[in-house]
Amino acid sequence: MTEKYKSGHCTICTEFFSVLHWHHTVPQSRGGKDSLQIPLCGNCHTVLHANAVAVQASLRRGSKKKTVRQFWPNAEQEERAAPYLEILVKALMLPIAEGYTGQHPIQLTVDTETYELIKL
Repeated sequence: MTEKYKSGHCTICTEFFSVLHWHHTVPQSRGGKDSLQIPLCGNCHTVLHANAVAVQASLRRGSKKKTVRQFWPNAEQEERAAPYLEILVKALMLPIAEGYTGQHPIQLTVDTETYELIKL
């Protein structure tokens, strides 16, 4: 999609929003610049990514158990999210695309002296 934000219905919760996010089904950092994009509300976009990170962590631990945390408020939303969650988890398990360079924001806590050095 050429438009980053647009009004319409969220693919997962199906509610109407004046501003939607266009979620790349495969993250751009994993080679998904031209992947299918789906319109999501901000909340569903955040929850989809949080769910994917939880599933990814469980898979990396080798856990066979289903994630116990409930991410979606009802079974219909969970069902609508399932194919996009599967695509996202598979993509997150891949290494970052060769040649990809980008900005990666991080948050950390450091002492004042280190903070002053980083600021420079």
